Amino acid sequence: MKRVLFAIAPLFLLVYVVVLIALGLHFYRLEEKSYSNLSNQTAFTIKGSVMAKDEVAVRMILLKILEGHHLLGVKVHVSDMEEMSYFQEQIEEKAKVFNFPALLFSKHLRFDQSYNIYPNSNEKYQISFFYENLSRQEILALAMIVTLAIFLLALVIIIKYAKMEQKSKRAEHIFHTARSDVLQVESILGEYPMISREHRILIKDLTQSILAAAAQFIKGGKKTYAHLYQKKIFNIAEFIEGIIALKKLECKDNGIRFIFNKNKSNDFITLKSIRQELRSAISHVINNSIEALNGKGSITFDLSLNGNLAKITISDDGPGVPQDKISEIVKEGKSYNKKFGNGLGLPQCIETIESLG
Repeated sequence: MKRVLFAIAPLFLLVYVVVLIALGLHFYRLEEKSYSNLSNQTAFTIKGSVMAKDEVAVRMILLKILEGHHLLGVKVHVSDMEEMSYFQEQIEEKAKVFNFPALLFSKHLRFDQSYNIYPNSNEKYQISFFYENLSRQEILALAMIVTLAIFLLALVIIIKYAKMEQKSKRAEHIFHTARSDVLQVESILGEYPMISREHRILIKDLTQSILAAAAQFIKGGKKTYAHLYQKKIFNIAEFIEGIIALKKLECKDNGIRFIFNKNKSNDFITLKSIRQELRSAISHVINNSIEALNGKGSITFDLSLNGNLAKITISDDGPGVPQDKISEIVKEGKSYNKKFGNGLGLPQCIETIESLG
C-alpha cells in the first residue's frame, strides 16, 4: 500500500500543478481584463480634472469609485501633483503588484495602469487599485476538485479495464475447453460408423456453431478462427438437412412436422457462403414459423436453381401475414400477431443474407 501511495503521490502533485496553472491563467486573464476596463473607465472620468490640476474633483471621483466597487483602496499619482488616495484598510505596503504568481499566492493585490496626460507627451498619471485576492482560494479549491475528479475517472477506467481483462481471460479459458470438447466429439464420430448421416451433419453443424459463437467473445478470436467466417463451398441439401435435424430436436414435444422436398438433382447443388452466418439467418426464419404455428402444423423446405443462384423456399401452413403488414414487418421492424415478438428477426435475417451476397 505504501509503495502505491509513493508512486501515486508525485503523479497527483504533477497533475495538480498542471491544473492549478491552467486555472490560474484563466482567472488571470479574466481579472486582468476586468481591472483594466475599470482603470480605463476611471482614467476617462478623471482625465479632464487631471489636465486642469483639480485635485478636489479627482478625489471626489476616486471616493465614488471606492464606494461603488469591491476595493480596499484606490490611488492616483500624477507627476507634478500631490498623490491622491483613499483606503478602507492599511494594505498599501502588504499588497503585491498584480501578476500571475501573486494571483496564486498573495492575499492582497495592487493593479497599476499608466496613461498619458496629453497625446505625444511624457507627462503621465498612474491609477492603482488595491483589493483582496478572492480568486486565490477559488483557484486552489477548483484545482484540487478537478485533480480528484481526474484521478477518480482514471481509477474507474482502470478498474473497468481490469475487469474486462479478467472476463476476457475467463472467456478464453472456457473457449479453449469447449474447443477441446468439440474436437473430441468430432473424433468420436469417426469411431462410430453406425451414427446416421443426418445426425453426423447435425453434430458437425452444432460443433462449428459453438466454435464460431465462442470465438467472438475472446481476444483475437475472430482473427485466430477466421476460417469459421470465410466463404466456403458446401452442399446445400446437407446444409438444410442439418438445420432440419436441429429444429426437429427443438420441436420434439409438439406436433410440428418438417418436410424437405428434395430430389436427386438437389444433391449436387453447392453454395459459396459463410456457413455459420447463413445458418443463423435461416434459423431465425424457421423460428418465426414455429412461433406462428403454435405447436401444430408443418414447415416445408424447397430447394431449386435459378440460373447460377440457389433458391431456398421456407413455407408453413400457419395463419400467415396480411399483405399490407409485410412492409411494416420487413422494413420497419414491427411484429405481427405475436405475444413476445419484437420484430427484429426478419430485418436482421434480410440484412445478413444481403451481406452474404
